[in-house]
Amino acid sequence: MTKRIKYFSLLFCLSILLLTFTFHVSEQHELPDVNVNWFECPLFTDIHIKEGTRELDTLNMKPEDIPINLAINEANRKYNTTIRTIAECAYIPLPLDPDNPTTSPMIDIFVKRLRYKKNENAKKALYYLSGGPGMASTNYEFIMALMINTLNGEFDLYTVDHRGVGRSGRIGCYSSQAETIGSEGGTLVTVSETPGCAAAFLSRWGESTKLYSSKHAAIDVASIIQLVNVKQQQDTFVYGCSYASVWVTRFLRYLEKENLFSIVKGAIIDSILSTKGKMEMGGMYTLDQWDETQNLIGEYFLGLCNDVNRTKDSYCKEKLLTDNPVQYMKDIFEGVYKNNTCPQFSSAIEKDMLKSVLGSLLMDQYARILIPPILYRLKRCDSELDIPVLMKMKDYFLQMFNDTSSSKVVSLNSYVMQLHIDYSELYNTERTVEEVFNEYNHTIYMGTGASMDFIVRYSISNWPTYDLDPYYMNHTFTSQVPVLLLNGDTDPVTPLWSAIKQKENIGGNLHDLIVVPYAVHGAIINSPTNYSDIPCGVELIGNFILMQNPNVFTMNRSCIDYISFNFSGSPIVNELIFGVDDIYEDAYEATIPDTTVSIYLFVGVEAATVVVGIIMFSTVLYYYIKLRDKNRELELGAEETTPINN
Repeated sequence: MTKRIKYFSLLFCLSILLLTFTFHVSEQHELPDVNVNWFECPLFTDIHIKEGTRELDTLNMKPEDIPINLAINEANRKYNTTIRTIAECAYIPLPLDPDNPTTSPMIDIFVKRLRYKKNENAKKALYYLSGGPGMASTNYEFIMALMINTLNGEFDLYTVDHRGVGRSGRIGCYSSQAETIGSEGGTLVTVSETPGCAAAFLSRWGESTKLYSSKHAAIDVASIIQLVNVKQQQDTFVYGCSYASVWVTRFLRYLEKENLFSIVKGAIIDSILSTKGKMEMGGMYTLDQWDETQNLIGEYFLGLCNDVNRTKDSYCKEKLLTDNPVQYMKDIFEGVYKNNTCPQFSSAIEKDMLKSVLGSLLMDQYARILIPPILYRLKRCDSELDIPVLMKMKDYFLQMFNDTSSSKVVSLNSYVMQLHIDYSELYNTERTVEEVFNEYNHTIYMGTGASMDFIVRYSISNWPTYDLDPYYMNHTFTSQVPVLLLNGDTDPVTPLWSAIKQKENIGGNLHDLIVVPYAVHGAIINSPTNYSDIPCGVELIGNFILMQNPNVFTMNRSCIDYISFNFSGSPIVNELIFGVDDIYEDAYEATIPDTTVSIYLFVGVEAATVVVGIIMFSTVLYYYIKLRDKNRELELGAEETTPINN
């Protein structure tokens, strides 16, 4: 009898174990039975480069093109190669709802790859995931052209358009026509068009709007790697910058849940949003902190003016002649806008516009160097030396806006997806309009005004948000593969504290954070060294993934000791924005033709260099919307609560 009881007890335990195993398997997402068909396609989507080109133009570069163009040219010289122009593309059908794959409709996810050898798979693969949210993968094409040469022929390079973005079923304001040429803002979505856009999105997708989340995009990447790279027996790595740091975090969390870490060899997270903690500074990074973050990093950057022991550059200190550069800036603001010490400037550029200009400049590795001379020239306010230069700067922004607002081409980027994921996953919706406006009016000196733009659009649109799966929201992961974290210490979009917090949040002992000195958003590119035009960020990633057994602690990090920095600026950028060579003392004469540039330099997206993942409107666009949306303050009660101008 006792033996029989033991036998049945054992049988019962085995049956429970079997049921548990069966339940676990049923919870895993099934891969679709598809054949991935690749077809030849151009590597570059938005520009045509002739086959056989060895060097990109370095005489008429836009500011955002400087790091990548110089890097590609040096790599081509070093490896005696030309710029690759042909890639391969594929649409991979995946379930829109991976939790219900048998009943779900399918969505075609766009993938592009650049193989080192045309008809042969390399030993390894590297995926680049785009930021934003809402950014198409076109931003990585120049990075691919660079790194296909710097990885010793061991890697094929892949990009993926996030679901709902670009060629992966881009979601736009189609039925409301907010992105058509005949609409109020043309191809740009104005504040007043946001409610109609939100309503159109909800009407079209209904309950399915929740399927366009970072979690579902993460499952897409895992499925693609299994369908492509696992079958090709490639060691695969995944890189994500800015919002894509969240995307990669969800991806690794998914691998942890499904016990799928075997499909990847490692990951790189650059310009990092912390995904765990309270929605406040020092906790989980949310986009309502945008202007506060910019201002803090701006103050830190100004502090470098006097930190000659670190920078080895006394130029800024010798010009400003102040013990406190931050107070110097505040005094300039008070003098110009309260005491009328420079009326020619204050009558042409509002206080909030200057704040936004400074915040915009702060986001670019080279353009930010113009911030101290702007303050210097405002203090001197010489009608012949300074005012023409400052008006040239204003004209630059106006031209930038005019070129963009007149665009007749709808971007592959999705502004709908940006707002949708931002408000659902990356935003503290408990903030009030009055609170955000008061903060900007009274404590911010360098900030694009994006926090106000976010809160206004959210308040008037009733955007249809979703609740992210609790397994992913406010969580990171415990990694079974090495994870390299990169962040610049002067990144004004994803500040260093956010990266440090995320490092603390990740479980295990296979990850580490490398702080890249002086780098702005996107350390992969914005990390120039004094010995090479190939950025330190590119070198660090290569050093990590080329190791036989990747190890973030023993990898070569030496390039961070040679990051270059100066307060003289870039001759190209100095001429483009100020129209002068000496940014402190030269007078501007209107003999240099205006250069048409992309809006993306100053909206948090350096279009040709991948890097910045969070899309923002430019200074001029913000004011354009403010003027055209005359009823906005009434709708929000802003006129009774807090004015836009002090």
